Parts: sequence; C-alpha cells; structure tokens
Amino acid sequence: MKVEEFFHKTRLMLVIDEAHYLFPRLQQRESSPVLVDWINTALVNHNVPVALICTDQFAKLKARVEKQTGWTSEQLEHRIKRYKKLPATLTKQDLESVAAKLLTMRWNPDEHQWSALGPAPPRDFVKMVVGYALTCKMRLPAVADTVEEARYQARRHGRSHIVATDIRTALLDYQIPSDEALQQIFQPVGKQRMPAGQIVSRSSLAPAVQRLCTRIA
Repeated sequence: MKVEEFFHKTRLMLVIDEAHYLFPRLQQRESSPVLVDWINTALVNHNVPVALICTDQFAKLKARVEKQTGWTSEQLEHRIKRYKKLPATLTKQDLESVAAKLLTMRWNPDEHQWSALGPAPPRDFVKMVVGYALTCKMRLPAVADTVEEARYQARRHGRSHIVATDIRTALLDYQIPSDEALQQIFQPVGKQRMPAGQIVSRSSLAPAVQRLCTRIA
C-alpha cells in the first residue's frame, strides 16, 4: 500500500485522534479489529512511530471486542512504549498560551490564510479571550471560536491583524449570545438551574466583558 510505503520511507509519526474509532462499532464475531492489527503489523513492526489520542472509550471498546471475538490485546499492549494521561481540564495558563499563539498570527495575503507570524498580542487581548473561555464548558473550542470570529471581523474591515474592537464584536455580538441560546436549548425540560453562584451566566457576563472591551478599545 502507498500509505504504508510512505511511512516506511519517511519515518514520520502518525498521530490518530479519537483513536477509539479504531475499534468498529459493529464488530463481527471471530473478526479482529482490522485497523488495530494494521497499526501493529504494518507500522509499528516497521519502526514507524504512532501516537494514539483517545478517551476512556478506547479501553471500554477494546474490552468489548475482546469479549465478543476472542481477540486479545497483548500484541497491542506490548507495543505501547509510553502512556501519558492528560488532565481532565486545561489550566488557565494552557488557555493563555493557546490564545496568545492564535492572536499572534497575521493574515498572509500570499497564502490567503492566517499564517504570518506577528508580534506578541497585548496582554489584555489574551485576558478577554481566556476570561470568557473560563466560563464555558468547552474551554479550548471557546478560545479558538472567539479568535476565529475576531479574525473574520478583522478581514471584513480590511485588516491583517486583530484589534480590540474585533474581539469585542466577536464576544458580545456572536459568542455570548450564541452560547447563551445554545445553553437554553440543551437545557433538559423541567430541570432546575443550579443555585446562584455555582454557574456563570453568559448574559450576566456580557456587561463586564463590554466594559473591559470598551476600556481596551
């Protein structure tokens, strides 16, 4: 196969996200997980580095396949050289690093994408993005979505870099209203909200964000 030949020659690492999908959802009896066996024999046996990024579902699906088919995971387990369990939630410092990296990028007219490296963003820009992300359940996507919307606003006004008003518009006109509406839609019928002080409402956050954005802008 061309894919195997490519990795054999280049020795590039193959990184597989959501690796629990390597186990088929509908597993036939007496049939081994083809993709897992392929990684073992076609890649790892040929010294191709492979990294699997997965959740706890990986172990659960592995156990189910073993029970249903008689396939055993010893061949996979003895090929695992290093295992690292990541924290369940990102720290504020992690989010700040990601936000700063994204906000550093400038629009590259030659490549038509945000791929040009610029100076470090103002600290207040990072503070605005991360401060909002900390109120969200999915913090990392909140950082990425806010910056993406701010980039859109910047390009809409012919700029190759993000300014404070772009972040303000991204948060107040798009992110906060959208997240608040989504939260309401997904709220189970009849379920009571948690007592005040245990959650941060997006709508209650908006005035504070607006004051900060106005001050910075």
